[in-house]
Amino acid sequence: MQRLLARDRRETPWKNGGGTTTEVATFPPGSSLDDFAWRVSMARVERAGPFSRFAGVDRSIALVEGQGMTLAIAGRGQVAVEATTPPFAFPGDVEVDASLVAGSSLDLNVMTRRGSFRHLLSRVSATGAVRIAPLGTIALVVVARGAVRVAGEGALELRDAVLLEADEALDAVFDAGAVCLVVDLWRW
Repeated sequence: MQRLLARDRRETPWKNGGGTTTEVATFPPGSSLDDFAWRVSMARVERAGPFSRFAGVDRSIALVEGQGMTLAIAGRGQVAVEATTPPFAFPGDVEVDASLVAGSSLDLNVMTRRGSFRHLLSRVSATGAVRIAPLGTIALVVVARGAVRVAGEGALELRDAVLLEADEALDAVFDAGAVCLVVDLWRW
């Protein structure tokens, strides 16, 4: 199990000024937007506008903080991304335009390059003891709300993450109201 602490991440402003991105993890380590096999990041969306397009990439998004947004997706209509909606998966090479519900929002973004990896993004909400094991090759668990205590490892604070290999599991105690976002990744 590899811990990825929120305090060690760097926030990068978008070129268009509409928000910022904070990379949580990428594979291979140190890869760029042009050559990642998979990438997980948090985006602070400050204003409405189009999403960047990524040819040959599958994406998923889940709201972490704020009132959410509505995505207008070419050929698929509109989709609400809110705290109560499940994570939403879509192809990265289609036109997507976002409008904010009320103020900025923070979301978790997962991207996998077709032919390299596939993914599933899910939300785990619980109180008490929870065991999370990878469904695929690896899993990334990100604390989206509250705090989570890990057996023998101490606390995971808000936005901290752990990377689990296929033979590992996260045995944790969720504080009341805690929520984690789990990214399961499979080699293609």
